[in-house]
Order: sequence, then C-alpha cells, then structure tokens
Amino acid sequence: MTQSVQGTDWKKVRVLVFGLDDQFRFLARQTFRKLNVREVASFDQPGDLGRLLAQGFDILLIDFAAKSDQGLRVLEAVRQPPGNPNEALPVLAVAPSTLKDVLDRAKTLGIEGVVPKPISGHELGHRVGETLANPQRMAPPASLTAPPKRNFIKEADPLPEIGGGEAGERPAGACAAPARGIPEVAALMARLEARTGVAASLSDPRPSRGGPAAALTGAPPAPPSTPTPAPNPVVKAAPAAAPAPAPAPAPCRPAAGGNGAGFASASDDAPARRISGGRLSDDDLAPVRKVSDGPIEVAGLRPDPDAEAAKRRAAKRRKDWEEAMAQTGHAARKGRDVAALDVSAVVAEHGKWLQTKGAEGKRATFTGMDLAGVDLAGAILANATFREVDLSDSCLAEARLDGSDFRYATLSAANLGGANLGVAALRHAKLNLSNLEGAVLRGTDLSGASLSGARTAGADFKGAIMMGADLRDADLSRVENLTQAQIDKAICDKATKLPPGVFRPLAEGERLA
Repeated sequence: MTQSVQGTDWKKVRVLVFGLDDQFRFLARQTFRKLNVREVASFDQPGDLGRLLAQGFDILLIDFAAKSDQGLRVLEAVRQPPGNPNEALPVLAVAPSTLKDVLDRAKTLGIEGVVPKPISGHELGHRVGETLANPQRMAPPASLTAPPKRNFIKEADPLPEIGGGEAGERPAGACAAPARGIPEVAALMARLEARTGVAASLSDPRPSRGGPAAALTGAPPAPPSTPTPAPNPVVKAAPAAAPAPAPAPAPCRPAAGGNGAGFASASDDAPARRISGGRLSDDDLAPVRKVSDGPIEVAGLRPDPDAEAAKRRAAKRRKDWEEAMAQTGHAARKGRDVAALDVSAVVAEHGKWLQTKGAEGKRATFTGMDLAGVDLAGAILANATFREVDLSDSCLAEARLDGSDFRYATLSAANLGGANLGVAALRHAKLNLSNLEGAVLRGTDLSGASLSGARTAGADFKGAIMMGADLRDADLSRVENLTQAQIDKAICDKATKLPPGVFRPLAEGERLA
C-alpha cells in the first residue's frame, strides 16, 4: 500500500490521532508508517492537544467510540474560538454509526468527514488521502435533539382493590400493583383466572387450591357457593374474640426473587446477592488496606481467582528479588514522592474506575513522579498511566498492569516478576537489571526499550513489538513465544542469549563463519 489516492505525497503529510482505543491508535500508526508519512503521532489525553498542534499537523483523526465527550472536547478546542490558527485543520470523525447524536454535534462544530468503525488500514489511508486532496466541511444538521432521558421506573396504573373501598382507593397496608398492560403479567393473570375461575388481582396473595385467598385488607374469604350442613345445635358457639389491632403497614418493596407478578417468594427474605458482572457495592469497593509491607489488595478485586496464592507468590518474589539485589551490592532508593503519595487510595479509586467503566472513581495517573522503591505488589492498575515515571527498585510483582502506559519510564532493578504487562506501552522504557521472570508481555510495545541485564526466564513475548529494543547483554534464552521476526528488528550483540532456533541479526560487515 504505497498510494491510497493518486497524487498524495505522503512523505510530506503529518497525521495526528486522538482516541482512547489503543487498538485503533496502533492501527493508525502502523497504517501511516507503511505509507511513509513524514510523521504520525497519537495521544489519549485532551490536555496534550495544544502542545501537539503547535508542531503543525495536516489532518486530525478523532475516535469518538470510547468516550465521546472527550472527543467532542478535543474537537471544540480545535474549532474554538473562531479564527484561531487551527480552525481550518481537516478533521475526520471515527465512530460507529450508532453514535448519530455525537456525530451531529461533531458536524455542528465542524468536521470534514466521518470514518465508520471498525475500519481496515487500507480504507483508513484511502479516506485520509481523499480528505487531504479535497477537504470539504460537512454541512451541520438542521437541528440538534437533546439525548433522551431514560426512565427505568414505570408508574403503576391504579387498580380497584378487593375488599371494599371506592374505586382507585388503596386499602391500608396494600402496595400498588404493577400495570396489567405488561404482556407477561397479563398472560399470568389469564392463566390464574382460567385455573381458579375467579378474576385475579395483583394485590391478592397467591390463589390456593381451595379458592382465592383473602385480600390484603384483612376481609374474610367469600363463602363457598355450595350449601354447608347446619352446625350441631348442642354445641354452643364460642363468643367472638375481640379483633386484634391492625398491624402497622409494612413498607412496600419490590420482590427480590419474585416471579414477575408481584408475589413474594421464599428467597425474598434472603440477603441480596450481587449478580456476577454487575456494579460492585460499597462493601465490595471498600478502602484499600496495606498489610505490613505486603502486597496491596482491593476488596472485591482479585488478579486471579486464587487471591491468597497470588499474594503468597508476590511476597516470595519480593523476598527473592531483595536477596538477589543485596548479593549484587545494589543499594535500593526511595523516591521523593513515595512518602507523600497515598498509594492505597489511588489504587482504590482506580479499582472503582475499572469496575464502573469510568462512571465512578478516578484513573490512576502518576505521570512524571518519582516512585522509586514503591510497593505495588499485586495491585490492579490496568490501563493506568506511568509515563516518564521513575519506578527504579519498585516492587510490581504479580500486579495487573495490562494496557498501562510506561512510555519513557525508568524501571531499573524493578521487580516485575509474574506481572501482567499485556498490550502495555513500554516504548523507550528502561528495564535494565529488572526482574521479568514469568511476566506476561503479550502484545507489549517494547520499541526502543532497554532490557540489558534483565531476568526474563518464563516471560511470554508472544506478539510483543521489539522494533529497536536494546537486547545487548540480555539473557532471553528461557523466554516463551519469541520469534525470529521479533529479534530481527531488535538490537543485539554477541552477549545476547536467545532461545534455541532464534539467532541474533548480523551486524554490518559481519559474516557467517
């Protein structure tokens, strides 16, 4: 794919990409690099827009699929105020067709086109080439409609109650019944009426075999239609007992485990249980507690089903690594921001952010901090931001760090044993002398990263991007899923140790013996 549109001089084109979808940003970077563009840059923080626009770009791609409000914020910053230097910058909106309201607002602000998502790299290059050749602002919609407000509470229709009272009056102690207009409820009422021969009401208890039960008003059941024999005249009827005072009406509550018709079941009185996959309760998201220099743990969140085993593994990895560093004479350092930062609170807020998909909590962002020697063993920090952070001598054993941003971070002598770093961005990170034994590095971007002297036994490198990775004096002889194609793009020397069947690329002027 060298030309998507005839006449496009890709060597002069500079492309800027915004979005929270790591896969789309990766697709865009790979696509335009294959086209040999002058520059392609991507970012996921709206605050970085001003600095990047100052460098001068020819087109901007905004992905609205993940968080449309942030995409609109970026677009508004480009177009406002009118007459700013970037107002004429061509912008393509990347979004699925379901986001019609968002795309209408984007058209009102000003965009040159809409790129449907998902999209292939070839089609993406073609659309960008077309826009650069003939940038035409899309017409704004005639009117904007406010997004509909969802109301999940259905008001009940008034139903006459059995046991007296005027129409529409609800007896004391009775709860309002749901509307019979609901198809499922209407079908259930029809079956009850056919079985008992009596019109059923949602405010009545479940009919029994002997006929319909009394209404919640306390009225006695209707006398049977067939005559009953007269009572024995010899036996005198006992005097009627004084009526007991009516109990206070119980608060109305929806049936937790009912059958959909308003009848309570035996499971209604059982403690409510959270459905798997639902939002965590306040108890599940209890504050984080740090156990005597042990791994940080979050209630309700576990890196794997066997949480206790994971904690023990993390503690063992930390102890072994500390002993190994002590034997080498390496002196660990504590960063200036470690004591002042409440790491436990940050991890707890990040846990809420992950569980609620951004609705609650706050994403962990440590950009530019000095966290040397921090203990984050077993912490769940997926998709966190560690850009340009100093994590030297830190303990991240058994931590969940998949999708996190470690670009230009310093992880020298850090303990990452057993950590999950899948699809994380470790571009230009310093991992020299670090412990990566048993770590998951599937799809991790290690471009330009330094792994000199790192321990990598058992680490999984499947699909990892190794372009320009510095593997000089690195021992990768016992890693898993490392291929020749990955090594061919890395920097190796004669001291680099590779798995069987994988060979280091020859340096310039070097010949096979």
